Amino acid sequence: MLVRRIWGKSASGKQRKCRRCGQLGHVAKTCERPAQQPPIVFKPRMCWSCLSVYVPTKAKGDLCQACDNHEMKKLRCRCRNHGLSKQQHDLILASQHHACYLCRRQFGGQIFEQIDHDHVTGNVRGLLCIGCNLMLGRIEMSEGWLERIVTYLHQPCVAA
Repeated sequence: MLVRRIWGKSASGKQRKCRRCGQLGHVAKTCERPAQQPPIVFKPRMCWSCLSVYVPTKAKGDLCQACDNHEMKKLRCRCRNHGLSKQQHDLILASQHHACYLCRRQFGGQIFEQIDHDHVTGNVRGLLCIGCNLMLGRIEMSEGWLERIVTYLHQPCVAA
């Protein structure tokens, strides 16, 4: 026996509920109403970067909104590579008065802090500007380089 379905009704004659909007009497294929989905409510979480409690706006969120921007992502990546937490980084930065340890130029604007570390032990020594960090890397790589620079600077000019 062939059971014929009438639009919006089940085989037994009862009205069917639309799976899309939840209304009785029509089916989801022909529904023009917006879908009624309950808002997703996430449980409060703790931001792993700043340790504040926040309510995430997306399912895969482990950072509060303040920590979830591009500059903070780059900083967290650098800190993670050197085994440093954001709090430890901020403590070092405050102890250096937000300036390069060697040249004392203030960080900010075009001067970004670089995490200086010992390449043998991996221990973090401090925060330097990129110029000082590159110079220190050259001094570490070649013995006698610093002494040659001092000698060079104290020599009289050749073209006088």
